[in-house]
This record gives sequence, structure tokens and C-alpha cells, in this order.
Amino acid sequence: MPRAKTGLNTVTRVLRDGTKETRWYYIKTGALIGSSLEGMTRDRALKIVREIEGEAPMAGPRVGSFGWLAASYLASARLAKKKEKTRYDYALLIGRLRERWEHREAEGITRADVTTLLSDMKATPWQANAHARVVRLLYSWGRKELKLQGDNPGLDPELHPTKPRTAIWDEDRARAFIVAAPAEIRLGFALLLYTVQRPSDMLAMDEARVMERDGRLWVLLRQEKTQELVAVPAHRVLEGLLRPRLVAMQEAHEKAKAGEAVAPRVASTLLVPAATGREWKFRAFATAWDRTRARANIAIARAAIREWGGLPPRRQAALRDEAKKAIRARMLDGLQRRDLRRTGMVMMALAGATTVQIAAVSGHSIDTTQKIIETYIPRRSDVALAGMEAWEENQVRAIALLPQAKRGK
Repeated sequence: MPRAKTGLNTVTRVLRDGTKETRWYYIKTGALIGSSLEGMTRDRALKIVREIEGEAPMAGPRVGSFGWLAASYLASARLAKKKEKTRYDYALLIGRLRERWEHREAEGITRADVTTLLSDMKATPWQANAHARVVRLLYSWGRKELKLQGDNPGLDPELHPTKPRTAIWDEDRARAFIVAAPAEIRLGFALLLYTVQRPSDMLAMDEARVMERDGRLWVLLRQEKTQELVAVPAHRVLEGLLRPRLVAMQEAHEKAKAGEAVAPRVASTLLVPAATGREWKFRAFATAWDRTRARANIAIARAAIREWGGLPPRRQAALRDEAKKAIRARMLDGLQRRDLRRTGMVMMALAGATTVQIAAVSGHSIDTTQKIIETYIPRRSDVALAGMEAWEENQVRAIALLPQAKRGK
């Protein structure tokens, strides 16, 4: 008998300290519902999923309660205007807040409550901060639309310090991923890197957004998150992958008109479609990406072992562990799809592109682009060496400080 569909994806792992953790994710979006370390249970996770999908909505929260505030926002036009993934993510976060404060007076929630929330979720600082920000959003909306009184408890809480991601895809690991990737994932990788756009915008790109002008392909799109309209000239590497896809799509259209059967993925108007020909679900694309990363990691490990003529024997435990550590350092663990956007921006900056030029491609403001470049340009020895060599080559800007030999000596 097939298992009933719950909408939950359950992942259990053992942490380095030996602690066992179970996490529940919402299958449709891949968003984290909760962790056993934070007190989440499977029953509570199921309840939140049912509330999100409207199967078992909380009946009639009392007017003035936090549940009433939350339910009002979930039914609001403000939330309805947001993209689907954002609505699901907000619903998950709000559902967990309702678990905590459902029957309390909305105006009785204080900054101390938010501080306690942050403390209780310190094991997952990113999630904790996200919950605190949603509290601020809820009360900002509630004060305007529901005339709530009092201070916003989510205003300027002391969030957990979180380091910005600085991961950059280097050429060797990018090549390893590309070699291991099937055609659709390979094109998705190239679109992410060379258009410096978000994964959600990449998955929505279709043939209508590609045009050719003066022999160069351009990708035109309106970013879903910011509604910024950008026109991105296709890098020649991207163009080498994009043109075959456009040709295949055109051939598929001709075959379909002639009544021939065509695979849904080939016939799709999307540049990177799922096997069904429709847009990838967030979690499904993540799974396909992770499979590719696993294949790339295996290839990297095998290549390294061949270079060394095999791993040291087990009796040389220290050397064997050191070799394994070196292999893991070459792998793709820690690199994510979203890192390709900043990688592309950093590569443009290192190639000499100006902040204005990079912003025109990425869709960021000039100030934001400058901050990204300042934050993420890698302070590596090879970058420093290239800068020094460029300075040395430009003798006009050099200052001679060595003492000159005296005449006659």
C-alpha cells in the first residue's frame, strides 16, 4: 500500500557532538518547518503544513489575539501579492509563531518575548532572525491595517550575529561540477553564473526572454523579487550553451506542428525545464543539483587518489586522515547555487568591470553593488600578486625610493 502524502520531508542526522537531530521540511518549497532540537515534533510539523494548505485551518481565532493578527495577515492582499515561495515561507514562519503565541493578546507581545524567542532558537541563528523579522512585519502591518496599539515588539531586536556568505566558486570546482552535470543542469549553472541572477529568476527564464541584437544574444527579464527590469548580454561561454538549446526548441516546435511526438522537456519554452516540461519545483531542482554535486565530488576524490598513487595504507592512520582532509578540501561541499551570483559579480570586478557596469547586469543599486564587491572580493594572494604586477608594469606611477649611486663611484 502506498504511503499517504504528508507534505513533509523528514531528515535525521547525527551532529559532530553525537547529538541526533531531526528536521522537517515543507516539500513544496523546501523551507524548514522546524528542528527537534528546538522542540518541533512530527505532529506539530504536520499541523503547520495542514494550516498552510488550508486542510485544517485554525477555526475562529479570538479577535485581538496573536492568532487573529496572524490569520488576518495570511488572508491579506499584501501577502497575496508576493510570489508563491515567499507566501509559503511566511506561512511556515507565522505558523511556528502561532504555536508559541496563538491565544495571547496581540498587544501583549513584548520585545522580551521576541528576545526569548531568539534565545530559544539560538541553535539555528538564521531561522531565529527570520522569525524575529516576521514579527516586525506582522506588527508593522497590524498597526496600519488593524489599528493595533503599542510598540512594535519586533522593532530592532538584538539579532544573532551571522556571517555573510563569502563562498566563491573557483574554476577547478566549477569545471568539475559542469563535467558531472546533465545538459539541463549545465545550462542552469551557466545561466546563474553568467547572468548573475537568482535561482528563482533563472528557472522562470523562457525563450521569449532571449533576443538577438548585432549577433549577440541578450537575456531580458524582470526580477521577481525586486521587479527590476534588466537586459543581460550573454557571455560567449553562456552563448555556446544557449544557442543549441534554442535550436533544439525550434526543431521541437516544427516537429510538434508536423504531428511528431516530442519529449516534454525538449518541447518546453523554458530554457531550463523539468522533465515534465514545466518549471522546476524548488525542492526538485535542489535534489537534481545535489545529485550532480555528489557525482562531481566522487570524480574529484578519484582524481586526487590517482594523482597520489592511492591513499596511504590504513596502518599509517595519520597520513591517511591528512590525505582524506586534503581531498575533502577540493570538493564542492559548502558551495551553493546562490553563490554563483556573487561569483559572477566578483569575476566581473576582477576582470576590470566598473561598479556601474556590474549593477547594470545584476539589477542591484550602485550602493548595494559596491558593498557586495567590497565584501566578497577575495583577499587572496593571487589577487594581490596580480595587483602588484600591474603596478610594477606601470612605471609611470612607480616611485623610485632606492638610493642612487654617487657620481664617480
